[in-house]
Amino acid sequence: MGNIKDMENARQWIYANCWYIADEESAAMWRLYSASSEAIAIQSSYERLHVELPPNCHICEVRYIDYDRDLIDIINLLAPFVHKRKSFAHERELRALIHDWETPSIPTDRPDTFAHDYEMKNETMGQLVPVNIHRLIDRIYIAPQAPTWFRDVVAHTAENHGFTRGQVIASALDEIPY
Repeated sequence: MGNIKDMENARQWIYANCWYIADEESAAMWRLYSASSEAIAIQSSYERLHVELPPNCHICEVRYIDYDRDLIDIINLLAPFVHKRKSFAHERELRALIHDWETPSIPTDRPDTFAHDYEMKNETMGQLVPVNIHRLIDRIYIAPQAPTWFRDVVAHTAENHGFTRGQVIASALDEIPY
């Protein structure tokens, strides 16, 4: 990779898709990532992601560290993108990362090798990755306290796109605890 400046500039050539890893819903995550009760969450699995995303996509769990004590292997280009401060550990994040290898490259002092020119500005604000949503999506969860009309719209839209009613689920956080 070279130097810290290259590492900082490489950020614009890395695309990330982030997922929450847990066996249950999190009230905190609903609050953090939805501005209203008119929201949905998509449930998938590591296996489904792995099958649907392209081979150049790296899927890994985020590692939560103490930046004053723990080291990140800067030899690995993607390492900085899978580490976060320990104070974010509640996010339990999985990231799917793609490095845009179309980054302009320049010759190096070694024959037949090139380095990426990370000084170039990346005008692309993302990367479309085609997937089969029926193989990717297991369930669609509707946010807690969503209005009835929103639940109906989500269920109707999901059915129109080939999902069954059983795949559209109201948040368990709406259930009255015993």
